Amino acid sequence: MHPMSRVTALAAGLTLLILAAVPATASAAQPQTCDARVVSLDALGVPLRAGQAGTPGGACANAAQSLDLSPAVPLGALNVTATTGTAAARTTTTAGGMPIAADARVEDAAVTVGSLLGSLNVTADLIEAHVEGGCVDNFATSGQVTNLRINGTAVAENTPSVATGLGLAAVTLNAVTRTASGATRDAVRITIPGVLTVVLGHAAAGGGDACAAGATPPTDTTGKPPGTGVGGTTSTGGTTGTGGPTPSTGKTTPDNGTNASSCARIRMWFVPRQKHTKKYLRTPGRRSVTTGIEHGKRWVTRGRIVTCKGKPIIRARIDVFHIARNGRKMRKTGIRSRRDGLLTLILPSNLHTRTIRYEYRPRLNGKKVIAHTSLVKVMRVHGRKVW
Repeated sequence: MHPMSRVTALAAGLTLLILAAVPATASAAQPQTCDARVVSLDALGVPLRAGQAGTPGGACANAAQSLDLSPAVPLGALNVTATTGTAAARTTTTAGGMPIAADARVEDAAVTVGSLLGSLNVTADLIEAHVEGGCVDNFATSGQVTNLRINGTAVAENTPSVATGLGLAAVTLNAVTRTASGATRDAVRITIPGVLTVVLGHAAAGGGDACAAGATPPTDTTGKPPGTGVGGTTSTGGTTGTGGPTPSTGKTTPDNGTNASSCARIRMWFVPRQKHTKKYLRTPGRRSVTTGIEHGKRWVTRGRIVTCKGKPIIRARIDVFHIARNGRKMRKTGIRSRRDGLLTLILPSNLHTRTIRYEYRPRLNGKKVIAHTSLVKVMRVHGRKVW
């Protein structure tokens, strides 16, 4: 063999030996992936993803997306609506490097999945999920769910199932799933077998370099995530964890909205779908409006809340209840007043005759209602009132 060929062969052999001696963990890093979603829903086999930043398994990047599900989104036999004070998802990375993070946060959540036979109504003061990590097996998660209610029933960590208009729902809170490369956290997961699965507050992140020796092990906490959260102001008060109302702080000063007051007036009305519908709208009293509405159409209610001196109350929480024929009072959702104290609530298309009551409490931790009004929705079929 030519001397030069011998040198070349020897060099190639040494290169193979060196490559074989390099540990597998020191090879190319795994891709960094992260995604976050406000709402994930699979209804009768039809998927819906809303308020989504990043894609499952997609490269991690700086991205943010808010939630918009109004008007209703039809999914076959079901309609989905969502109204929130603040709702957004975010994924973050530092110049393509670690750490990476995924966040989903919802304030004043109100999600409804309705059908002709019944509905699933989910409300919560706060829902958030956060996943963050610096190496493949070191992704920590955190988040919280506060004052979660399903069809008016308070749901805590140990609530196994809840009855809804669409069937018995299994509920899981703050669920964490780990893989060899990352972690996923679902703040609220609701499953009605054979009908639908809803996830509110989803965060997932993974990939990157192998962890160095002695790296801090991952932790999962129920509480306030770090300051990389999304949207709105970070909650510093109230309870962490799940279920039940926020405990009283002993406040006596009204705190429900800007210009919050112990003397307020609230007014609501139906918005006619078209002209010349006054015969369907009549005012029987100072505090109620009756309307004859055909079934299967969504109607918009609007209004305004002001103090007794005429100042608009902004960002005030208004509790909304439905009162059935038998007098049963069911809490359905909550809405926030906007600029100038304006209010808007779009009703589901599947409502039968009922009274819709709007209530304002000057103190969020209190029970006293100092302003309220009601709208009476009357469904008529062939001229007959239908309950």
